[in-house]
Amino acid sequence: MSPSSSIRPSLVWIPLSLIAIALSVIQPAQAATYSVGTGPGCTHNTIQNAINAAEANAGADTVRITRSLFYIEQALVLTTSQEVDLVGGFATCNQAASDGVLTDVSGINGLLEPVMRITINTGGVVRLRHLTILRGDEDGTGHGGGIFFRGNGSLQISDSAITNNTAGYGGGIYAEGTGGLAELIIGANVTIANNTARYSGGGIYVDAMEMAMREQGSIIAFNTAQGTDNSGYGGGLIVLGRENVAAYAYIGSGGFGSGTIFGNTARYGGGVALVGGSDDSGDARLQLFTTQSDRRTAIRANVASVAGGAIFQTDGGGLILPIPGNAHSS
Repeated sequence: MSPSSSIRPSLVWIPLSLIAIALSVIQPAQAATYSVGTGPGCTHNTIQNAINAAEANAGADTVRITRSLFYIEQALVLTTSQEVDLVGGFATCNQAASDGVLTDVSGINGLLEPVMRITINTGGVVRLRHLTILRGDEDGTGHGGGIFFRGNGSLQISDSAITNNTAGYGGGIYAEGTGGLAELIIGANVTIANNTARYSGGGIYVDAMEMAMREQGSIIAFNTAQGTDNSGYGGGLIVLGRENVAAYAYIGSGGFGSGTIFGNTARYGGGVALVGGSDDSGDARLQLFTTQSDRRTAIRANVASVAGGAIFQTDGGGLILPIPGNAHSS
């Protein structure tokens, strides 16, 4: 045997079926689009069935929610570690792009549950656009009337309304972080209004995570935290830190002339309540930004029956004004 023949590779036959399997493993997951409604082009006739399909698909998915059906008695559940977009604003399933007219998703006459119960695990992103989330009615001391969000991912809402929802805590939105990557992002043109908490967090309840609302046209208005002797914090917004976990809210000047957080009511902190945790690492912080040069950040015309019409803070709660820029509370 020659020296060269000892190192010449042998030919090995590999079945084509095994090659196909190997290629399918290394190819990226495919994004999918599901359309909810009735008529040509629709893939599902309920939002929940479309969500289930998106959860089962490994790629980034979009659920298009048309106005060709009425969505009442909704108690939707979404659990994901992926990217999922829930998008309204379509008249029909074959419509090429959203027309911007909001699709109503209502909990009226349904179970005493949030309209949407969303769990986003690490790495996951859920985006809501062109939707009105309304008439959620989580009972008793339950959390999240319109939206209940928990996890270590990102919930992003834009061009939507969260309105006329009720819960024990977080009438409009309850957002609870389970890790350092959790965030609630309120984008442009979001109205969080006329929601009620029986206890605390009429508009939004932020629990151990970061929340930002810095875009143009977004407001927290006319929400109520009814409260009892030991509750009633944050008519518009409560930011709650926990032991070893800080919470932050970043509010810009993107609202209207009346303010970004206005017309809310509570026992403590008609506009905002900052409630720190039991140690120094559980701070609750509010930072105000001037994000539009012609408009100040304003927390205005809020009412507290006990203390803190604009802002109420406990130990560990704090307000950071923008430098440079302007901020106003009244």
